[in-house]
Amino acid sequence: MKYRYFFLFAFFCTLLTACGSPQFRQADLNPELYQGYWAMNPIGELYRVLKFHPNGSVKVYDYQCEGSASYRLNETETYHLRKIKPNIFNLLDNQYKAFATFEIVRVNPQQLHAKQQFLDKSVEPNSYQLRYRHQVGAKPMCNQ
Repeated sequence: MKYRYFFLFAFFCTLLTACGSPQFRQADLNPELYQGYWAMNPIGELYRVLKFHPNGSVKVYDYQCEGSASYRLNETETYHLRKIKPNIFNLLDNQYKAFATFEIVRVNPQQLHAKQQFLDKSVEPNSYQLRYRHQVGAKPMCNQ
C-alpha cells in the first residue's frame, strides 16, 4: 500500500513539474531575430555576436578586437532560452540551469534592445542594457 501512495505522489510531482516548466517554441521570439547575426555594442572589452535558433538555443561568439578592423574569436558558447512571459526569458547554461533573465525591450529588422539581469545578486554589475545591430555574418563591432 505504501508503494502505491509513493508511486502516485511521484507521478503527480512529475506531472506538475512537466506542466510547470514552459518549453521554448519558435513563435516565442520575433521572427526577425532568427535572420542573420546580432552584433552587440561593446561594453568595456566585451565584443559579442549572437545567433538565435528556432529551438531556443543562442550561440554566443566572443571576440577580442585588435583594432578597428582586426579581431580574433576567443570562444563560442551556447545558451538556451526558457520563456517566463512574453519577451522575457531565463537564460540557461548547458546543464539547463537558469543564471540570468533576458528581456527583449525592442526589436526591429536592424536593431535589438535587451536587458540582461543575473540571478546571482552578488554579480557586479548585476544587469546590463544591451544594444545589438543586425549583421549578415558573425562579425563584432570593433570600431565602436
